[in-house]
Amino acid sequence: MKILIAGGTGFIGNTIMEHLTLNTDIEYHILTRNHKENHDNVHYHLWDGRSMGSWKVYIDYCDVLINLAGKSVKCRYSQANKNAIYNSRIESTYILGEAVANSENPPILWINTSTATIYRDERIRANDEYNGIIGEGFSVDVARKWEETFYASYTPFTRKVNMRAAIVFGRKAEVFKIYQDHINMYLSGRHGRGDQKVSWIHELDFVKAVKHFIENENSEGNYNIAAPNITDDVHFLSTFRHLMGKKVGLPVPEWALEIGAYICGAETEMLLKSRWVFPKRLKEEGFEFQFPKHEEALRELLSSDNRKTTKAEIEKIVELMN
Repeated sequence: MKILIAGGTGFIGNTIMEHLTLNTDIEYHILTRNHKENHDNVHYHLWDGRSMGSWKVYIDYCDVLINLAGKSVKCRYSQANKNAIYNSRIESTYILGEAVANSENPPILWINTSTATIYRDERIRANDEYNGIIGEGFSVDVARKWEETFYASYTPFTRKVNMRAAIVFGRKAEVFKIYQDHINMYLSGRHGRGDQKVSWIHELDFVKAVKHFIENENSEGNYNIAAPNITDDVHFLSTFRHLMGKKVGLPVPEWALEIGAYICGAETEMLLKSRWVFPKRLKEEGFEFQFPKHEEALRELLSSDNRKTTKAEIEKIVELMN
C-alpha cells in the first residue's frame, strides 16, 4: 500500500509512520517544504503547499492521501500569523483537491485533518457529529473554510473522511510538554476557571482511527476524533500532577495565563476554551479505544518502560557501543 502524507514531517505524521500497521507493507511518500533524505520505505518530495509541482505524480498512484499540512497554532495571533495559519490550511487542501480531481488514477481514500475547535465553547452538553454547534471566532472560521475547501473539490472516485481532531497527546507533542512544564512549575491547580472541558485523544488511538478509516469502506464524512470519556481542566490536571508525583499545583488565573502566553509566544485558547466533543460516529461503527480514559492514557504516556524504541535511538545505542 502506498500512502502519501502532505505535511508529514511533524509529530502526527511521524506517529502515523511509526505505529500504523496494516495487513500489507506500506510505502510512504511525504510532501514537505524542506529537503530530507529518503530512508527505508519513506520517500520525501518537495512542495510549497500551494501550487502544483512534480509531486503530483505520486498522487496518481497512492492508495491513501492524508493531509496534515498547516502552520502550527502555537504562536501569537498577529495578522501575519493568522494569514499563515489560514493560508497554509486552505491552499494546501485546495491544491491537493486539484491534484486528486485531475488524477488518472486517484487515491481510494483522502483523509483530511480538521479540528474539534470548530465547535463552540461548550460546558453544558457534548458536541457530536449530528448535534454539534459550530462556534465563532478566528479558529472556527479557519476550520469552517478548511472543511468547505476539502468538500468543494470534485473527487467522485475518492472516499473522503474529515477528522475533527481534539488535542492529540503524545510523548513528542508540544501540548503534552506544555502541560508537563506547568506541573513542574507547580502551576497546575487549574487554568482559569478550571471548569472547561478537556477533549483529547491518545496518539495511538489517533493512529488506530486512521487505520479504521482505511479498512472500513463505509466510513465517510465528518468524524470527531476524541476519547469518549470527558473530564474538566481541574480533574485532568489533578490526575496528571499525581502521575508525575507532584503534590502541589497552584491555580493560574486567566490574566496570568495571558501574560505567560505572551512571553512564550502563544495564545491561551488551547487551555481555556471548553472543548466537549464526543466521537459518536466512531462508536457507532464499533471503534474501540485503547485509551478511553485520561488516567490510563496519561499513565501510558508517562511510562518510559512502555515506550517504543525508535530506529534512530537503536542506531545511536549501537554507535556508542562500538
